[in-house]
Amino acid sequence: MSKDLVAQRLFAVFLGELDEHLAGLGRDLLAIEQAARAEERAALLDNMFRAAHSLKGAARSVRVPSIEHICHRLEQHFHDLRMGSRPLSQELLRQLFAELDALSAEAARLAGDPPAKAQPMTATVASRGPVAPVAPDTHRGTPQAREPVVRARPEVQAAPTDKMLRISADKVDALLARASELTTLTSMLDGQLAAFDTLRQLARQFQLAAAEGDRASMQQQLLLLGKNIEQQEDGFRKHVSAVLRGSERLDDDAQRLRLVPFAEACEGLDRAVRDLSQNLGKPAELVVEHNNVEIDRAIAQRLRDPLLHLLRNALSHGIEPQDERILRQKPRLGRIVIAAALLGKQVEVTVSDDGGGFDVNRIRARAQAMQLDIDVSERELLRYTFAAGFSTASKVTEVSGRGVGLDAVKSAIEAVHGSVELTSNLHRGSRFSLLLPLTLSKIRCVFVVAGGRPYALPASHVLRVVRFAPDELLVVEGRELLKGPDGLVPLASLSTLLGVSGAPRSNDQVRTALVLQGDERSVALVVDELGVEREITARALPARLASARHVSSATFVERGRIALVLSPHDLCRRALQSPTLRAEATRANVQRPRVLVAEDSATTRAVLKSVLQEAHYDVTTAQDGEQAFMLLQQRPFDILISDVQMPNKDGFELAESVRNDERLARLPIVLMTSLESEADRMRGLRAGASAYLTKGAFDHRTLLETMAALL
Repeated sequence: MSKDLVAQRLFAVFLGELDEHLAGLGRDLLAIEQAARAEERAALLDNMFRAAHSLKGAARSVRVPSIEHICHRLEQHFHDLRMGSRPLSQELLRQLFAELDALSAEAARLAGDPPAKAQPMTATVASRGPVAPVAPDTHRGTPQAREPVVRARPEVQAAPTDKMLRISADKVDALLARASELTTLTSMLDGQLAAFDTLRQLARQFQLAAAEGDRASMQQQLLLLGKNIEQQEDGFRKHVSAVLRGSERLDDDAQRLRLVPFAEACEGLDRAVRDLSQNLGKPAELVVEHNNVEIDRAIAQRLRDPLLHLLRNALSHGIEPQDERILRQKPRLGRIVIAAALLGKQVEVTVSDDGGGFDVNRIRARAQAMQLDIDVSERELLRYTFAAGFSTASKVTEVSGRGVGLDAVKSAIEAVHGSVELTSNLHRGSRFSLLLPLTLSKIRCVFVVAGGRPYALPASHVLRVVRFAPDELLVVEGRELLKGPDGLVPLASLSTLLGVSGAPRSNDQVRTALVLQGDERSVALVVDELGVEREITARALPARLASARHVSSATFVERGRIALVLSPHDLCRRALQSPTLRAEATRANVQRPRVLVAEDSATTRAVLKSVLQEAHYDVTTAQDGEQAFMLLQQRPFDILISDVQMPNKDGFELAESVRNDERLARLPIVLMTSLESEADRMRGLRAGASAYLTKGAFDHRTLLETMAALL
């Protein structure tokens, strides 16, 4: 192994150790601030001194002097505290937290992440100067009587580089045991295959008997052959079933490797609450009740921002000032609780506070000002707080307004196939319930066909499947409604929502619809065909298509075809805004601009086609530049959208070929690529591109706006 490779691996190990020590130092520093007993403070100081000393040595070993110097300063502070030569003052605490912030920022820089991401909530607070001391909690008694923040050391800890993952020995042992079991089952299948030699011998004997005309021997050989076939088929089926079960168990154990303790999603939140509550002059504590719940590591990472939003709102406009809490006979110390609990194959995360709660009357007044329907239940009124720009705050502060940022929370949760619900009691507090899948890679979906293409919908949002005849529909104010057990449900066509041509049907034909649970109400989506329900392995969309409407991920189906996994929330919102099913169907038949998409990636090609068809374009696709140019020779198109890096004929060559063809010279060409240099951009424009969109600046709105301008 080369010295460079050894050095890289050592550095990856160091980054993992740095991340772990940072988490531990942060926890211990918060704990020592609250510790009342001298023995407890001494134990915490010993832990922090050892951590700083170990990390300093590790930094020296991999030659990272910046980390080494910070750890040396921390080590000296902890030494002075242990020796009693310096008291634990608020000024020293502020200094120690500042050193940890510097260490965290340096760790982010070494890992290649923007340093600003190290402390997303406390960066603004830290810049405002000294932190005000926390007032004593005389209402609740002595500090040691307070319920401590629940914190568990993560069993799985990822290095900041994302190239290294620490896995518990139990999980590895379980995976190895499953692999060994599967190997044994496979060897049994090999033995089963050997039994086919007996069948071949019996078949030869039957052929010989037939050649000699020995009918009695032929009959005997046929009986033996039939009996052996039955025996071997029975044994083979049993072994195949055992292998499939073993494979499923192995897959389950492999999926468990992605699971991390829920507490990992909450790392650093206690520090954020501490800093912000002191800055606002509203003493508050954060309690995390994780109940040993584990969730997908990707979900844990994407959950941090929504949790930070909710904490900011709770502290800024939920928890009341101390004098107000005393008047309401509440503890002076505000309380925020984050709790996680398993619900089948989902996890429920709740964020609750004992603050002032949401004022439903103010929400109703704001909704009326925004011309929203106010003749709804209190539950539906509270849902308005998740709308973009909805706020009942009298002024917007640096931190937040009650409701500001909740649209971001909702979007983030929906992006991982989750949902969020709000309940509130005035003067008693609020509770946000986030319902999330345990894993992102495995999703149970219902497959449907729309416009001849397969799509998948998360089964967790499918309430029921209904079949109905046209005469069962009601029409109210121009919208078709389907009568169901929970009232009238708006109807829409999935083909029309996606911008694809649905299957032709007669006027009296019985149709199939999936009733989806939306944010505000259920929606029935008519599909051309209903497929099976099964668990899929979801695959992420390409980065430049991550913002595509209605699409959250993709999966492979039979014969290598790709099915897009649709977002139920987006579809329901779109369906509730759309005209009637008949009106949409009529509009879908209007002549649309003809677009040719040249893209070698099957996933990108499929998503682009969906986005453009949803925007009412007639789309044809090509797998490379050569096929695209052949299609341009065969039929007319209004615009060409092309990737650059493709086999056979790349995007630059395709643009040049189009411009050199007299009949195509005026055709608008949009090049989309990850090649972002100025030289590549100039080459594309010289080749004849009308527009050049780079991956970094791309989203589907940019593409649609560019196409509209060119057309």
